[in-house]
Amino acid sequence: MKKLVCLSLILCLVLSFAAQGDAALNEKCLEQFKTVMIFIVGKTDANRAVSATVWNGEAYKTVYLYSLWNSWKAGTARFEDLAAEELSQEGSELKLRITGKYVCSYREPDDCTYELDYTVTYDVSGYPKIKTLRLSRNGETELLPAPDEGLKLEKIYRDRFVCYCLTVFDPARVFVGVGDEYFRHGLRIEEIAEKYSAVAAVNGNTFKDEGGSGNGGSPLGFIASQGRFLTAFSGAYPMALLCEDGSLQVGVFNRKQAEEMGVRDGVAFGPLLIKDGLVQNFNPTATGLNPRTVIGQNADGAIVLLVADGRDADSPGASYGDMAQLCLELGMVSALNLDGGPSSTMVIEGRQVNGNGINSGFRAVPCAVLIAPAK
Repeated sequence: MKKLVCLSLILCLVLSFAAQGDAALNEKCLEQFKTVMIFIVGKTDANRAVSATVWNGEAYKTVYLYSLWNSWKAGTARFEDLAAEELSQEGSELKLRITGKYVCSYREPDDCTYELDYTVTYDVSGYPKIKTLRLSRNGETELLPAPDEGLKLEKIYRDRFVCYCLTVFDPARVFVGVGDEYFRHGLRIEEIAEKYSAVAAVNGNTFKDEGGSGNGGSPLGFIASQGRFLTAFSGAYPMALLCEDGSLQVGVFNRKQAEEMGVRDGVAFGPLLIKDGLVQNFNPTATGLNPRTVIGQNADGAIVLLVADGRDADSPGASYGDMAQLCLELGMVSALNLDGGPSSTMVIEGRQVNGNGINSGFRAVPCAVLIAPAK
């Protein structure tokens, strides 16, 4: 009996020490997770610089991005109800499900609260290092309300980002609008949509934005709107051209080629992601994980607009490779990446549906891809 009691006590002590060890390891893992979340959303320092966490091919790495513009303010952040549930451990690889809330006040006057639900894989051979960071809802798709039956709006969950997908079954409804025809200034996406009485809109071209202080009035590349070429340019650019026959032609074109295609509306940026159903040659990890905007066309002629959130606690961001893969999964035969970062915005009936962690929707831009009301 005494031996049995002793063995029971030893077993209890072993289990107790193991539990303490697990708790200590999980606490270190949570600290790493919090660091990643803070840098994904962005935090300022004395030099008004922002850092973000990007995937470097092996693990997540915090890198310096760029200087902030004057509209940004340093903020505070806190985590609430953060908890880790062990899913599995094989050797030095530990997989946890982390849930909780992330509350930040940089969007004054209101706090911004993110509901966190991640499956995180760590290398715990030394101090825990995050290897993969995936939304626990990866692979799910939600159908959201759309303005009319000619549109389909979906919210798609992928490994590291949430993407809003707007499918427009009639390509004739898609056109390009600008903030100002003389490009003296830009407008926010919802303002451009209101100007043209559009039911939906996403951002288009990039623009000169020295020091983050640009007003959206200096677009780069080609813009055509309702049969008119609005920008003077030389050379060739990656373009997405909406033609009179309903096709979306993507490629690197010059002005003469664009004119010969019967262009009705068009935008330019890059990289070119999909052409003739094939992924094109580009660096899939260039510029890291960021908010993204893409325009593409399916084989049945429907135009597809994608806006992926990024630099959010619940959506770190997408790479060019991520977006190309998603385009293929959605059946696109052509796709062009448009301006991203804080420009990436989708507006439906005057309301922004996406929500980047870097003030998307507040930025004045030169143009937008618009959806006309159903006839």
